[in-house]
Amino acid sequence: KIIRLNSDGSVDTSFNAGSGFNDDFTYGIVQQTDGKVVIIGFFTSYNGVLANKIIRLNSDGSVDTSFNAGSGFGSGTPTKIAIQSDNKLIITGSFTSYNGSPINKIIRLNSDGTRDASFNPGSGFSSDSEINGLGVLSNGQIIVAGNFNSYNNVSCPMMIKLNSNGTIDTSFHYTSTGTSSKYINAMHITLDLISGADKITIAIYDGSTNTSGLERYLYNGYLDTVILSGSSTNAVNGIIAAIHLLKSNPVDLYLLSGTFTELRTSSGNIPANRIIRIDSNGNKDNTFNYGTGFINGSNIVGANVIIFQTNGKYLLGGGFTVYNG
Repeated sequence: KIIRLNSDGSVDTSFNAGSGFNDDFTYGIVQQTDGKVVIIGFFTSYNGVLANKIIRLNSDGSVDTSFNAGSGFGSGTPTKIAIQSDNKLIITGSFTSYNGSPINKIIRLNSDGTRDASFNPGSGFSSDSEINGLGVLSNGQIIVAGNFNSYNNVSCPMMIKLNSNGTIDTSFHYTSTGTSSKYINAMHITLDLISGADKITIAIYDGSTNTSGLERYLYNGYLDTVILSGSSTNAVNGIIAAIHLLKSNPVDLYLLSGTFTELRTSSGNIPANRIIRIDSNGNKDNTFNYGTGFINGSNIVGANVIIFQTNGKYLLGGGFTVYNG
């Protein structure tokens, strides 16, 4: 359940995971500035060493014993992880404790794995919350998005910005309201090199219509632009699970993947089998030829993650088994 690849896709044999992880899922991985990697998921051991849902590995794949997670995460599972510039780790999920101390669905760890007590989320997110987006802005503030209505007993449907100490940034202007069937399913943060400010792109899924819209917001929560409205003539017909924004002239380009099979437009529906690239006006980018796209079982997500490499190519990972035949 873990491997390191060379840039050409071949196995890097210098990374030795031994017997690897003992359970089904690893959900997140970040690399620290020293080359070590922190991994979270639904596992309790790695290569025979006890590790309750979090572990740090050296660059050769061995366990870094200096990372002190203690008893790790209790009930529930960590599913999202982001790293700050100081190597501290923001982790969210369904967990209710860490190393024996109660903590509700969000925590910050020091780079050595101990809890950072300066980050105080209070009562955190409610028990029925689902967090689908986590990111750190260039100023160190934290954006959390998903299917929730409150944080530390304060109303904040679907998206919130936190200060570095875990308190709510009350100047964040996002005010959209979630429902039992409407929530943010994916998020992508991009630093706008022209303005020097972060922009936040979110995919909003509406289960009542099985459609997703795409909106971009400024770092302060004000709406920047609507790319897909989520209406019957400006949406994709399913869930968007992964987003990547590529800055381009004259329009920005968004690569999307998920469970959808078509892009709905006012002039007709365009086949898009779990992958499509659109511009900032919501139009299909015809220079990106995905052919028949991803082939999966019914309602299976195409890609859960999209990474844009320095060579200008995309790297995608997910539940697919066939791409364009």
